[in-house]
Amino acid sequence: VLGGITPAKGLHLLEACAIDAKQRNLPLFFKVIGYINGPLVRHEPEIPLSFSGRYEDTDLSFQIKIERPDLIFFPAQWPVTFSYTLSFAMQTGLPIVAPRIGAFCERLSHYPMVWLSDWNTSAQSYNDLFVSLLGEDFLEQDGDQYKSYLSPDDFLKIYLEKLPNIELKRSYSLSGAFAALENLLTKNNYYLINEERNIDIDL
Repeated sequence: VLGGITPAKGLHLLEACAIDAKQRNLPLFFKVIGYINGPLVRHEPEIPLSFSGRYEDTDLSFQIKIERPDLIFFPAQWPVTFSYTLSFAMQTGLPIVAPRIGAFCERLSHYPMVWLSDWNTSAQSYNDLFVSLLGEDFLEQDGDQYKSYLSPDDFLKIYLEKLPNIELKRSYSLSGAFAALENLLTKNNYYLINEERNIDIDL
């Protein structure tokens, strides 16, 4: 999910999806690349839902590449005439799930991988759809829509360029880069997990 999420943009539906995923032990995790713009809701570690926080518009594409989502979900409950974050979502080539209301209908009419649902689709029905899509080949293949993603090595090279006060950063080995990055993030209360070369960073 992208951007600042409000009740009208599906905040409570998203929470309900995460609650249902936990209750049914579904292999789903909901990540908002953005923030809550409304009442607080339950989130991790209680349920599989997290928020990365506010970001600069120019960094959104980079944030999507870091998170490497399987698909992008728009849980909106109210029609909009235009969606700024939808433009970013369409640029990724990733599968998109959205309600059949407002700008989503028109702008996604020729998008190659889209699932449009009624605006009042239940959290359980959305989760059933997500689980069914997990078995599709396009979520596993290294197709054109994934070419914009960063490998762990490429990610470190780019991310280290953004980090301040790291001397001789170009000379780091991969293991040295991980150590330096982990040290800096820990000092700033960020977290880096390196597990089988997969990188998760919560900012």
